[in-house]
Amino acid sequence: MHSSNNRRKKLLFSGVAMSFVAAIAAAALMTTPIISEAYNGFPNYANLVSVTKAQEPKLLKSTVYTEAKIPQQPDAFIKSNLVYAYGWVDTNTGKGLAATIHPNFRDSTKNPDHWHMHPVVLGKGTTTSTYCVEAFIDGLSTAEGGVALGEKSMTINVNSSKASVTADEVDTVASMIMLKDAGCPEIPKLIDGEHTIIRLGAIVHDTV
Repeated sequence: MHSSNNRRKKLLFSGVAMSFVAAIAAAALMTTPIISEAYNGFPNYANLVSVTKAQEPKLLKSTVYTEAKIPQQPDAFIKSNLVYAYGWVDTNTGKGLAATIHPNFRDSTKNPDHWHMHPVVLGKGTTTSTYCVEAFIDGLSTAEGGVALGEKSMTINVNSSKASVTADEVDTVASMIMLKDAGCPEIPKLIDGEHTIIRLGAIVHDTV
């Protein structure tokens, strides 16, 4: 199932985080945003097929399978967006893990130019974003977890102590882009070595 002009579906987000502090602790406002159809031209690797999840004693491991090979290096589509990501999300709290790539800026010290992980909190969206990014739980400039690409898959391995969710809590995996959204709350971030404040929205393309 894919988000396009002839394929639609809803991503249920029950109880989203309301602020940088409160988002980490509990969920509030109920909403049911519709996956955005305003952005066409997503590549086939944004179309999701299935997902597997496993919670090991000290590791959260999950693999998402896609219709096409996910690029190891940024391609034209990735370069044309602020951030491209796959997100593992607990829609009951908004907490999740995002495997991100964004060649246009650096925000971490671990594999900054390629795929890397961030624990995040998603909140209520705007007229242009499915969700707002409410928080980066790992702080300003770190990235947690490993990312491995297969023929048509991505596998993440995240230390349980660093993950914001467990495998059982993850009920949705999504492909998305992230972009600046003035309607989203301010969050602190280290961008290209400088402390700054950003407002970031997420536009979901597909879920599984």
